[in-house]
Amino acid sequence: IGLDIGTSTTKLIVSKLLIANQQNQFTLPGCQIIDRRVTYASSIYTTPMLNDVEIDVQRLTVLLEQEYKNAGISLDQVEAGAVIITGETARKQNAESIVHYLAEHAGGFVVATAGADLEGILAAKGSGAIERSAETNAVIANIDVGGGTANIALCQNGKVIETFTLHVGGRLIRLNEDGLVTYVSSHLTEFLKNNSLTLREGEKATFEKLSSICQLLAEETVNYVKALNQNSSLLVSPHTRSSIPPET
Repeated sequence: IGLDIGTSTTKLIVSKLLIANQQNQFTLPGCQIIDRRVTYASSIYTTPMLNDVEIDVQRLTVLLEQEYKNAGISLDQVEAGAVIITGETARKQNAESIVHYLAEHAGGFVVATAGADLEGILAAKGSGAIERSAETNAVIANIDVGGGTANIALCQNGKVIETFTLHVGGRLIRLNEDGLVTYVSSHLTEFLKNNSLTLREGEKATFEKLSSICQLLAEETVNYVKALNQNSSLLVSPHTRSSIPPET
C-alpha cells in the first residue's frame, strides 16, 4: 500500500511486488524489488483539513477504510506499505501524530514525513529525469509543483546533484466561488511586497492580478533554477545555489 498525503490532494495505491534476494558469493544479503504491478488506484481526494494548520485525522481514517473496501483488501493482507506526508502538509501541527495513527490502523506501514530534499529526489526519479540525465550526460532540472511547494532536483549522470525548494504552489492563494480571496499564505507576503503587489483576504481577485502573480512566481522559480538569481525570499530553507545551470 502507498498513501500520499499532500498539501492539496491525497491518493492511495495498491501494488503487488515481486521481491528477490540479489545476493551472490561476493555481496552481503539484500532484497530488491524486481517487478511491480499496480492493482488498484484510488480517486484523488482533497486532503481534509480541520483548519489551516490541522489535518482531519478522522476523515482521513474514513477515507482509508472506504478505499480498502473499494480495493477489496483487508488489513491482514497488507504485508508492507508507506504513508508519506509531503509538502506543506508535513509542516502541519499534527502531522507526526497522523502518521503514527494511520500506521496503527492501516497494516504494517513504514511512515514518514518527506522532507523537501526527499520529495525532490522522489519526483525526479518518478518523472524519469534521473534516468534521462544518465542517458544524455546533461544536467537536467526536475521541478515538481505541488499545492504548497515546488521541489527542484538537478540531475547529472544518473544522480541527483542538488535539491532545493521554493514556496510556489497551487494553494498558496485560495478563492471562493465569488472570486473573493479566502487565504493568502504568509510565505508570499514578502515576495509580493518586494514586487509592489498586495493581496489580502476578503478582496476581489482579478484575473489580471492573479496572472501577474503567477508570472512572477514562475520567473522567480526559473531564474533561481538557472542560477541567474543567487537568493530568493521564496526559499523554504536557506540554500546556496551552485553555479551549475541545467541544460534542460
